[in-house]
Amino acid sequence: MRAVLGRLLRLVTSRWALTAVLAGMAAVAGSFAAAGLTEDFAFTPVSSVVVQYTPGVIINTTLDTFGNYGQYINMAFTLGVTTALFVGVSGAALAVGRLVDPDRLRGARIPMVGLAAWGMAVFLTGAPLLSVGAGAAAAAVVILVDRPWHDELSVKSGGRWPDEDRRAVLQTSAGVVGFAGASYFLGSYRTPQQEFPELDVVSGVGISEPEELLNEAEEKSFDIPDSPDLVSQIGSFYTVDIATVAPRINADSWELDVTGSVDSELTISYDELTDMDADHRFSTLRCVGEELNARKMDNAVWTGVPASRLSEQAGASGNHVAMRADDDYWNVVPREVFEQAYIIYGMNGNVLPREHGHPVRVIVPGHWGETNVKWLQEIEFLEEDTQGYWEERGWDGTGEVCGVAKIWATTETGSGHHARRPRSRRHRRRPGCRDIARRRRELAGDRDHRAALGRR
Repeated sequence: MRAVLGRLLRLVTSRWALTAVLAGMAAVAGSFAAAGLTEDFAFTPVSSVVVQYTPGVIINTTLDTFGNYGQYINMAFTLGVTTALFVGVSGAALAVGRLVDPDRLRGARIPMVGLAAWGMAVFLTGAPLLSVGAGAAAAAVVILVDRPWHDELSVKSGGRWPDEDRRAVLQTSAGVVGFAGASYFLGSYRTPQQEFPELDVVSGVGISEPEELLNEAEEKSFDIPDSPDLVSQIGSFYTVDIATVAPRINADSWELDVTGSVDSELTISYDELTDMDADHRFSTLRCVGEELNARKMDNAVWTGVPASRLSEQAGASGNHVAMRADDDYWNVVPREVFEQAYIIYGMNGNVLPREHGHPVRVIVPGHWGETNVKWLQEIEFLEEDTQGYWEERGWDGTGEVCGVAKIWATTETGSGHHARRPRSRRHRRRPGCRDIARRRRELAGDRDHRAALGRR
């Protein structure tokens, strides 16, 4: 057993194994430098597979153990899987070179590893041009380690001794670390920056009514230093997704399919949707995983059309509705809940941002955040109930949001600055959702309360 462990240790610490590891790391960094945080980054498709096939028990254990840090754990694991894929193909290419003829193919290992890394990146992303970043970075590692300009048999060059090999590996390791740092900045530059064009710039929808609602909410916000406004800014509005990288969907080619138990199936384009009479309303989203005193509840002015219009056009008859997204997320709600929903394409007077579901998402007022599907692609009417994405993994969060009191404590310090912190208070008898719905109806005539509650 000791002999086996010794051979295994020598294998994993050999120049061949270390070169494969460094080449794999460099390939991932090169992919990010070329593509940025987009679908063409090799990490992104791996993340989708990990999200879809990770057992529910592992997801739930991670969330229960790490809470809000669970997403970072998932990203770290996915990054490790992505790196392992490139390490594997790089190691295979190096092994082939060693087996065929280690002397003659020493220089040939460079293109072999480069092509292997490039091929893996193309396989994952389908982007041959941007995959060159991964292949070139992996090949560069082999160049730095092998140093083909050295003649191992030449007395003038001093030969290649173990100390020189170790020195080459260490120097290459430092180079890979430096390249990874540079790739972070290059990839960040390549990552598309978020833009919020106004609705009337890209569609025929006017923004006068959203602006009126936003101005009204600003006037009625509390005049307390550093206290949250009634309407959240787009950049500070919380986001929680199963997708590590938000899908990039062109509104010009986007279509919404209405299928299932309907008299006639519909396919609606973005222009057709925005040409319908628009509704503008306040609505609050709260994440079902929000912990006490956390910040995962925000309010905005949303622009779109009532979902009931699509039901009427299609002649829908199902008792349940499945809403499916581009990132393979889906949720199922009762028909009566869907009839209260809105098909949204605008947020705070702007075009719906990519991180919030561009071009189109669903808003179901008064229901937990997971019900409000982003990047909407299909609405299917069902006769029988079925589980949604999170329900299949043991969660239950498609119902109405029950009440929580958020108390913001503001303290004036000696320097004149104000510190704030949220404190959530649970009532001794938490009101049920029906009690809250009744109270909302009592306040339905007051727009100030409507803004605060995020309702109509």
